[in-house]
Amino acid sequence: CSSRGPAPRSCRTAGSPACLRGLQLPLLSSNRLSAISPCAFLRGLVRLKTLKLNDNRLQQLPSGAFEGLLRLQQLALEDNQLRSLPPGLLDPLPHLRELSLNRNLLAGLPEGGPFRNLAGLKRLDLSRNQLAALPGTLFSALSGLRRLFLYNNRLVALDSGLFAGWSCGCTRAPSRPWPRAPSAAWPGWRP
Repeated sequence: CSSRGPAPRSCRTAGSPACLRGLQLPLLSSNRLSAISPCAFLRGLVRLKTLKLNDNRLQQLPSGAFEGLLRLQQLALEDNQLRSLPPGLLDPLPHLRELSLNRNLLAGLPEGGPFRNLAGLKRLDLSRNQLAALPGTLFSALSGLRRLFLYNNRLVALDSGLFAGWSCGCTRAPSRPWPRAPSAAWPGWRP
């Protein structure tokens, strides 16, 4: 908005100022943000491609927090205090390619998952959380996923369906077998 004279009427209304339409990379990291209002980004930020909210004090995110960010490709939420993700939180982000949720306090993720509308997601970082279990269908909608980070969690077993339909060109280290549920079979697994 202009610093000369009063702000345009659209900038004085609730929601994001319309005068920020061209903004593509707001850096909101390393602040003391503890909350985000529902629909905080609803108006005006139509070209936003990257949103960095890392290194804040966010403990929860309301459903609708990312409404209106239809072109968002990268969302950085690492180094916060998030304990859970509400259902539908990421649904308004169909073009999201990278999601960083590492270094939070996530203890679990809901069945059906917060990632159900993210078929184009390429990189997902859930490392350094407190995840002890992952629902078997958590990653089923992530057909485009190429990099998944789950290290430094509390995982002791993985559901047999968790990676169903995936092919992995990786090999496991011989000294560290993959953890698995006692009755789970890993179809197609080749050590």
